[in-house]
Amino acid sequence: MIPHYRLFLYFFPIIVFGFFDIAYSNDPENISSTAIVRSQLQSMAEEAVEKFEFNPHSNIAVFVDGEEPRSLAENAFIDVLKNKNYTAILTSEKKNYQSLQISILNVSVKIRQLAEKLSERTVQTVIEVKAKKENDGAVVMLGTFQRQTRDTAETFVSPQIGFFGGNEEESVIQRILTPFIVIGGIITIIYLLFTVRS
Repeated sequence: MIPHYRLFLYFFPIIVFGFFDIAYSNDPENISSTAIVRSQLQSMAEEAVEKFEFNPHSNIAVFVDGEEPRSLAENAFIDVLKNKNYTAILTSEKKNYQSLQISILNVSVKIRQLAEKLSERTVQTVIEVKAKKENDGAVVMLGTFQRQTRDTAETFVSPQIGFFGGNEEESVIQRILTPFIVIGGIITIIYLLFTVRS
């Protein structure tokens, strides 16, 4: 007869790896809110840049203010300008550059429970964009741009950066501790099962 501790050592890795497979692979389509906001900013940057004719021979200064995530907005506009063969720069000096002024008005992530095992997430980003001409310094209002994305899942992955605060359904700490709690419970159950049988 196989000793109890050998049975335990045999089944424990199978149960643990099975748990991780279920816990982290049950929703392959689910992406983080940060990735959605990045995509929304990219889309709005493309729309805004199309509305203004820049001088291709001069640098374009990019200024971002307002709420977080400023770095995502900067990256989105710099990428779009680069793809259109413009040279974008980040500077705090408001010299005689032609420029884009981006104001982040709102970034929100709201999660609403639809059923016992289903939640709906709404990610919304709103920005305002102005352009300044190089020669006379005239400011042109390019508009207010908004994107909203809705999706559903059993649970949503936590944001990769912290500007969403506690709006996400699961915190990073919860996602870290949950596997250890479940594994601890499995170990206890298996131990008690073999102890009682002996």
